[in-house]
Amino acid sequence: MREIEIPLPAGVDVESIEGTLVEACEQMGLRVRMRSTLAAYRGSLHWHLKRGNERGILEVTFVPEPTRLWLAVHANREGTWTDEAVTHLPTLLRQALKQPAPDEAT
Repeated sequence: MREIEIPLPAGVDVESIEGTLVEACEQMGLRVRMRSTLAAYRGSLHWHLKRGNERGILEVTFVPEPTRLWLAVHANREGTWTDEAVTHLPTLLRQALKQPAPDEAT
């Protein structure tokens, strides 16, 4: 499984994350297939993203305390589009949340 951390601004709220994620998904032609929580992370939000009817699932998880957002692609859920998504979705989210890229942080 691959995990990609997305840095978040201090004090970001759930509504901000969810709205930003939905907008970024629309820009990339992705849709939310499932929205739930993960028992291992109290108060978390967890999404499964798909692109059309193509094979593959991209998972996104947000935990409010301690604040954390990450993408995950399980080996048995890869698709031809998931590599592109894990490259571009973090950039869209960082831009929308006004966060610098990891190599731009000071």
